[in-house]
Amino acid sequence: QQFTLWHEQYRRSRGFFTVREAAAAIQMNVNLLYHLIGAGHAHASQQQYGYEKRMLLGIEAKELERLTNDYIWGEHLAEMVNKPVRQAARHLVKQGLCPLYGPMENCGDEYVFWRADVAASLA
Repeated sequence: QQFTLWHEQYRRSRGFFTVREAAAAIQMNVNLLYHLIGAGHAHASQQQYGYEKRMLLGIEAKELERLTNDYIWGEHLAEMVNKPVRQAARHLVKQGLCPLYGPMENCGDEYVFWRADVAASLA
């Protein structure tokens, strides 16, 4: 357990987050983040872990920053649109804005939009 905690701190100090840690850091459903990775909208890489040389799938800090700069979802979307979380996405869809991803099985009810599209629709 001590090694696990040390390694987690070491990884984070180098700017590498597991997918679960990355999802928590950017307040996104972990299954949705896996879906974005699988669809090519987020880049993940493998990093060696421990003495067994297991590989961990994770995301670099720069990629997390790019994700939050390019896309918008959840609470941040609600703040930008100035509506409650559940109404923000519905409001944008009614205005004709197409989400990058909408509610899916195992990914909760989060919508993901291009941040630039949302900003343009509100201007």
